[in-house]
Amino acid sequence: MIKKVLTLIIGVVLVAAVSSVSWAQQRVNVQESDISQRLGFGYRFGNFKDKDTGERPTVDVDQKHSLLMIYGITPYTAIQLEGAFGTDWNFDTEFYSVFADLQLRLPMEEFAGYIFGGAGFQNDRARSLFVVDDSLVWRAGVGAEYFMTEQTALNLEGIYNFDDGDDTYDSWEIRAGLTYYF
Repeated sequence: MIKKVLTLIIGVVLVAAVSSVSWAQQRVNVQESDISQRLGFGYRFGNFKDKDTGERPTVDVDQKHSLLMIYGITPYTAIQLEGAFGTDWNFDTEFYSVFADLQLRLPMEEFAGYIFGGAGFQNDRARSLFVVDDSLVWRAGVGAEYFMTEQTALNLEGIYNFDDGDDTYDSWEIRAGLTYYF
């Protein structure tokens, strides 16, 4: 429990520090949150929870960290590549995953809403048992992006993961983060 609280506090402090630096600079009036022909790199921090099917204990991952690369194809579409890792302290398990997603975006003044979906590969390892589970994972999500400057955006996302045909391993996650666009 203490690790969860400390991780949450560190995440909030990091977001607050970056936000205060951005707000302290002269605010740029973003005409449109159009990322077409722009490359962005981002970080997401979230909580991951397995679907409760009653067939096995529910897994609550204390922390999940994701690094993303986003390329805007048009003002309304983008490709997102992601690498992530996380740890479930309850079951002494860690996982690694990679995903490729297509974003459908609705750009507005300083805000963009988006939905996304794609597929990826996930590798789960029980550290104490040396058990490895590899799986194909499909996912769908919804997100919001608020541009503090022309380059820096805050993100909030909700995602549902569909594990390759075995719905006992489906999961959802809520995450927040930052993206910097060049």
